[in-house]
Amino acid sequence: MHGNELEQLVEATPDADTTGGGSNDPNNNTVDEEEPGGRRKDSHQESREDGSRFSQKQQIIGAIGVAILILMIIVIPLAARNKKIDEESDKGERPTFPPPEKFKPCLEKASTNSTGCEKFNKSPLKDLADDLLGYSICPCTGESRCCNSDEQALSWMIADKFSSMLPENERNTRLKERFALVLLYFNAQGHSESLTDEDHCLSREDPDPLAWAFINSCDANKTRVTGIKFETEISADGHTAVISKSIGGFDSLTELSIALDGLGGTIPETMGQLLSLETLALTGGFNGTVPSEIGLLVSLRELNLSYNSLTGKLPSEIGELSSLEKFHAHNNQLEDPFPIEMRNLTNLTHIEFSRNSLITTFPTEINGMKGLESLVLNDCSINGTIPKDLDLPNLVSLNLRNNLLSGSVPAVEIANLKKLTSILDLSENAFTDMPTEIGLLSDLTVLRISSNPLNITIPKEIGNMTEINTLDLSGCLLTGQLPSEIGQLAKLKSLFLQENALTGPIPIEFASILNMFSLDLSSNQLNGTLASPISTLAQLTDTRIESLLSLESLLVSNNALTGDIPTEIGLLDNLSHLNLSGNNLDGPIPTEIGELQNAQIINLSQNFLNGAIPSELGQLTKITELFLQNNSLTGKVPSELKRIQYISPLSVEIRTRINLSGNNLTESSLEFICRNDSEDDKYNFPELTADCNICPQGATGEDSCCASCVGASV
Repeated sequence: MHGNELEQLVEATPDADTTGGGSNDPNNNTVDEEEPGGRRKDSHQESREDGSRFSQKQQIIGAIGVAILILMIIVIPLAARNKKIDEESDKGERPTFPPPEKFKPCLEKASTNSTGCEKFNKSPLKDLADDLLGYSICPCTGESRCCNSDEQALSWMIADKFSSMLPENERNTRLKERFALVLLYFNAQGHSESLTDEDHCLSREDPDPLAWAFINSCDANKTRVTGIKFETEISADGHTAVISKSIGGFDSLTELSIALDGLGGTIPETMGQLLSLETLALTGGFNGTVPSEIGLLVSLRELNLSYNSLTGKLPSEIGELSSLEKFHAHNNQLEDPFPIEMRNLTNLTHIEFSRNSLITTFPTEINGMKGLESLVLNDCSINGTIPKDLDLPNLVSLNLRNNLLSGSVPAVEIANLKKLTSILDLSENAFTDMPTEIGLLSDLTVLRISSNPLNITIPKEIGNMTEINTLDLSGCLLTGQLPSEIGQLAKLKSLFLQENALTGPIPIEFASILNMFSLDLSSNQLNGTLASPISTLAQLTDTRIESLLSLESLLVSNNALTGDIPTEIGLLDNLSHLNLSGNNLDGPIPTEIGELQNAQIINLSQNFLNGAIPSELGQLTKITELFLQNNSLTGKVPSELKRIQYISPLSVEIRTRINLSGNNLTESSLEFICRNDSEDDKYNFPELTADCNICPQGATGEDSCCASCVGASV
């Protein structure tokens, strides 16, 4: 019987309104009917009419039964078939997520075991699992093994006592979140062996979500997860676990941080469902492109996509992140150009896109960003020049290190960036000139232009940079003399001018830089003596001498300095690194060097020093390297050197190194240094390099006292 027949049957059914039956009053009390004229019906007549009514009721009930049978046999299956057709037609319009290829054979095998699936299909978790995963799975049962971490998570949820304790009005939302947490756990761990009742990482018995180790924060009621952090080493059973689309189940999340090499995959587009998210950090193991759905996270304030293998261009939807303040995407393979929509990010203050080798041009798309304070684009492949119309009025720090920029350092254009007071790093590019206008950067505190072929003299206008504390012009082919105006930089703490072709003496004005803690003038052609600037210290007031005690590193190796090492060097008792090697210094080693109690490295090698090694060197108890080789030192090796620590204080695996070779030392063995208090400890002495005539008999070799024996054999 089909639809038309059903309609005919319904039309043939007697209408209840035409039966002449008794009517009911509003209080459901039966009222006797009166015949026309007001006469009452007698009992016999009523009995006959009651029998007629009963017969009509039987007919109605029978018709209804037939209709129900027709519905069960024909209509309901037909509707179910139409619904299935509708659902299948809808599938083409919705995004689908097939199971991972590696799991398909196991899933197909598991589907033949229908017992677990049939029971699960009637469970409220069925729709939830399909929604979170995007493909159908069955729980693990005694008849089937788990194929993957998703099935492990599902089986855990079915056995979870807490899920059944959730309040009815919150069950769907919190159950979805809890399932998402379990999926995240199993995807990260890759196995269930570590999951026990005592395991606080994911305890079934504890309803407090903070008991789950990767949960960083919850709401005030401790019922919803607001922060997730995966930042510790986890086991992934030799495979890279992926963050599935189930991540969209955390609709209360404000912070998500995943920083693991073994956890990643492509960034799921369901990330766009985390509308409350304020901080998103996905670092270490993600690939593919940045999904456009990320533009839906309008509450996002900080986005960190660093240290991944992301490719392609950023989606234009990035411009929708109106609350974004910090954007990190360094160490990827992102391409330029940037989307022009980034100019809409008026709250953005920090951009770091360093180490993206496919970024080849300066991103003019960010020009005009009024709120930008820090721009970091080092180690890309940016070529050409810096735009002359640079419009970043609040820029404080600019890092373009290690690119392919060329031409002249755009000092005038950069000087127009009035707020540029923190860092300007143009090192390791191909700039060929630095104009005198560099002095206009009077408020800048850090200037690095190292490893550029400038081939110029240092402009004296550099002395106008009165706020500078770090100046690095190393490796720039600089020529000429050091300008005395550098002595005007009273706030200078670090000066790096090594690996140039500078000539002339070290200006005495350098002694006026009272806050200096690092000076590197090595590998130049400087001449004159050390005595002039260092001896000037002795003529300063006591207060100024105390200020100079901040000097920690003095490096003037590989120059042409002459004369003695001034005794005033002992005033620098904060000095940790002294390198005067490769000069033409002569005279004795001043005993005052023994006053450098914080010295870790002293290199006086390759000079013309003479006389005896001062016993005061034994006071250098923090020394890790003492190099006196290739001089003209004579006499005995002082026994006080035995006070020197045999193991470097920097690392228990590093032996202290002493080199005395290439001198004229005589009349002494080194038994006091080579003593071996324990046969099991072969490193109970420094790593010594000395002439063989003073090395103890049989104490040579890699693991012995004289690690390198120089000269005739013993």
